[in-house]
Amino acid sequence: MKRKALPPPPVQPLQTTIVTLSAEQWAFIQAEQQANREFRESVLNNTGATEKPVGVKEAAAHLGIAKKTLYEYMQNREIKFYNPRGRLRYFYRSELNEWVKKGRKS
Repeated sequence: MKRKALPPPPVQPLQTTIVTLSAEQWAFIQAEQQANREFRESVLNNTGATEKPVGVKEAAAHLGIAKKTLYEYMQNREIKFYNPRGRLRYFYRSELNEWVKKGRKS
């Protein structure tokens, strides 16, 4: 005896969720996207080829501050950093030096 094929499961319609963002949240997202675009461009144009990006630990040591303080600067958008895939944060030493020269104001 042959077994009968089962019918395919019913298809569930997709549900759409509308999210409302505050102006601050929207500005944060736009700044994040801009930083990611700049990082991709620097990689594609080899502008960072002579200088390798450093992580949070190395950047904090370079600036002589605690990692927690660096994270606060990043959260407040006081310092330029790159977050290409949403996980690790990168810095360029030359940009860190420029930031210090400007009086730590981004």
